[in-house]
Amino acid sequence: MKTFKQKLLSFYHFTELIVRRFFDDSCFPRAAGLAYSTLMSAVPLLAVLIGFGGPLMAKQEVQSFLARTMLPAMQEQVMDAILELAENGTRLGIYGLPIFLVAVTMLLNNIEMNLNHIFRVSMERKGFKWFTTHLAVVVFAALFLGSSLSLTGDMLDQILGTLGFTGALSIFESRIAPFLFIFVGQLILLTLIPRRKVQFSSALIGAFTGSVLWELSKSVFAIWATNTVRMSLIYGSFFIFPLLLIWMLIIWIIILLMSELTYVHQHRSFYDEYRMIKKTPADNLIYSLRLYSLIIQAYKKSETAPGQTQLADSLNVPEKIVEDLLKPFLEKRILLKVVEGKKNMGFIPAGPLNEQSMAEIMKVLTDVKNPYMDTKKDPLLKSLYAELSEALKGRTVDDYMNTDDYMNTDDHMNADD
Repeated sequence: MKTFKQKLLSFYHFTELIVRRFFDDSCFPRAAGLAYSTLMSAVPLLAVLIGFGGPLMAKQEVQSFLARTMLPAMQEQVMDAILELAENGTRLGIYGLPIFLVAVTMLLNNIEMNLNHIFRVSMERKGFKWFTTHLAVVVFAALFLGSSLSLTGDMLDQILGTLGFTGALSIFESRIAPFLFIFVGQLILLTLIPRRKVQFSSALIGAFTGSVLWELSKSVFAIWATNTVRMSLIYGSFFIFPLLLIWMLIIWIIILLMSELTYVHQHRSFYDEYRMIKKTPADNLIYSLRLYSLIIQAYKKSETAPGQTQLADSLNVPEKIVEDLLKPFLEKRILLKVVEGKKNMGFIPAGPLNEQSMAEIMKVLTDVKNPYMDTKKDPLLKSLYAELSEALKGRTVDDYMNTDDYMNTDDHMNADD
């Protein structure tokens, strides 16, 4: 049982890691880029949402709710300006729709790229799959958003009105509904956009924290915005757009910070790369051998080839670490990447285990990449490598797999750290 001081220290290290990753991942420049992209795509996005959402998105109560929820101040002025531009855009008809769709999908792709970087995803959607995925998100969002807000408002109005709680509806619409809307939106963003499995509990914590920060920032920004109305004397009606750009920047800072929190919480038992940095080269060698062992055990028992996510869970490390540990095995063709079914990607030995030399595997894992260190000229390292090679000479992976320890292993995919 941890003492209060230990819990406080753990929370400090947890927060420190989130902040350090936030700056290491250059989240401020990323937030600025996303803010600009979002502002430039706001009109096409709203035009597409209204186009696919139809009468539902055109309802005044739906638009008013979105304005109250998303904007901290001057909701009517900002919403009227954007709606006017969006209405002008919809007059382009079927010829303007493809242009708007491209603009919106490019925005979604930009969001996906930034979240994938935070979640350490190297693979990205390409081609037709990329376009159809983002198009489906836009269409579904328009239909779901319009119908859910419209139906929920009508149902609550009828139910609470029947019960006599007319004041409760006002509180729900002004306080609870906006928070829930932002919470659900951020939860969907965290669970669907990154091309990596995100634990639901971690996504819940990230979305809740992000929603609280959103509401606090909205209140503070509203106070600041009302005290800067003098700027409208300089910018005129254009004043709305720099104000909106600043708010978009704050929003994306919150979302990226929330994403960092989610990633760190998901890998909290490992302390993410923070613990890996403190580990010695010997620890990395052990992790590599454990990784290889898990793969060949599954292969030996004719089980499904384990993928990166399964290996990461078994070793209790982030998937990015597993990806790095796999590189030397894949480069030297000790392991192969295979696809089972349509989506499942796993790893298997590149050849029969009785032909894979243990000495060769150790040589690959202990290979020194520093070009300034010539191990062949160092007498100590030269002797150690020679003795290691001699001890493993003629021994294959299959020789070690047939020992009693391996034959009696039942819980090989539940390795302890």
